[in-house]
Amino acid sequence: MAVCPAATMSSTGIHTKKTMVCAMVFFACLLVVSLPAYAGLELGVSVGAEYDSNILPSTDITVSEGDWSTVYGAYLGASGEFPITKSSQWNKPLAWQARYDISDTRWTQASQYNSVLQSGLFRLSHNGAQVNSDVSMLIANASVDGQDFLSLYRISPGAGALLSPHWYMRGQIDLAQKTFAQFSARDSDQLGVKGTLCGLLNGTQHYVSLQLGMRQENAADDQYGYSQWQGRLRWKYRLNDIRFNLASTYEQRNYDALWPTISAIREDRRLRFSAGVEVTLPYGFSWQTSAGRDIYQSNYPSADYQQYRLESTLHWDY
Repeated sequence: MAVCPAATMSSTGIHTKKTMVCAMVFFACLLVVSLPAYAGLELGVSVGAEYDSNILPSTDITVSEGDWSTVYGAYLGASGEFPITKSSQWNKPLAWQARYDISDTRWTQASQYNSVLQSGLFRLSHNGAQVNSDVSMLIANASVDGQDFLSLYRISPGAGALLSPHWYMRGQIDLAQKTFAQFSARDSDQLGVKGTLCGLLNGTQHYVSLQLGMRQENAADDQYGYSQWQGRLRWKYRLNDIRFNLASTYEQRNYDALWPTISAIREDRRLRFSAGVEVTLPYGFSWQTSAGRDIYQSNYPSADYQQYRLESTLHWDY
């Protein structure tokens, strides 16, 4: 499968970045015009603990190297409607949402993997009686051990339709560009498509969803480009102030070029299981906990291992 060479990647990446930044600036100006009378403020903080049974799979794949981390998070956002669309032919005006998130992860022993993740999201949406549509723009940056690691720019148009009182369907396209501060060979452009079908057993209180998707990542170095197919089955149930969820995900990733270290085309398979509970508490607090198991199978030795994950987080939202 053909992938774009480094020179093309650089040009395409710059064009994608400029387009997304200009779009976000344009919509931010519209947001400022609408903000005084139509905005709703939202903010929150969180603190939690996470356990990863194998945070260093490449050092020795026969031995699990687990560690605990403390995760601090915060977000600030606003949402509202554009008044200029209220008198339009649509049933409802355009709605917007803007949000900034930051999280700080600190490991107990593996301090070299301490990380800070920041993201900015802007979304436009229109919700009709049967059909809804939206477009979201995301800019994210991750640093590891105090050094810039990854920047991500993504734009995602999508649409959904309520087919009946018991069935909802949604489709989405993801256009993204990733830039690695110290690994330019992995800089890439991405094209992803996914569709989701929801069986509404009791509206949004109790439902099952199946998501199927594919993604093509064209990297600056052909060795890191790949095609990926993914399927996810999820169950969610809400009982008063308690939410339960179960999920399983399967991913098949086929790389585009020969990996010299194994003298073969690299192939990865990932099977993930997770279960979680979220409890709504008084005064804006909520508690969320989850457990998961990941099975990684690959003909690349350091990517062939199993992993267990635990997470418990206390949130406060305004």
